[in-house]
Amino acid sequence: MNFSSISDDFSVAGQLAFNDFAAVADKGFCTVINCRPDGEKPGMMMAVQAGEGAAEHGMDYHHIPVAMNGISESMVEEFAQALESAKGPVLAYCASGRRAAILWAIVHAGKISVDQIVASCARAGHDISQMVPLLQHRAQQAA
Repeated sequence: MNFSSISDDFSVAGQLAFNDFAAVADKGFCTVINCRPDGEKPGMMMAVQAGEGAAEHGMDYHHIPVAMNGISESMVEEFAQALESAKGPVLAYCASGRRAAILWAIVHAGKISVDQIVASCARAGHDISQMVPLLQHRAQQAA
């Protein structure tokens, strides 16, 4: 399992397997957020199994399925609530970590600078520069 840190308390990863949850807990993560819809790809672990894996290792678990066709405001709100309620470092995953990184970016628009958001995601391997106008708009709304 490979993960990339976006901030001190938030990292993203590609698809996890059930046996990855022990390593996730060993790395100090307290919360896992699954951003993949069930059945997105044949053979991938279902959300209920992921929840069981997280619980087995003492981690909180949230399933916020983000389809490839877009992110809704309710997904952003749910993601923000999961981050707010986290008792320690969070690992969010999807196929590559990109959707999870995008959700983190949207939630943080208005809390940290857009340049910092884009740079943090880029350091983690996710170019979200095409989202700058959206992030700037959200930051202006939050001001």
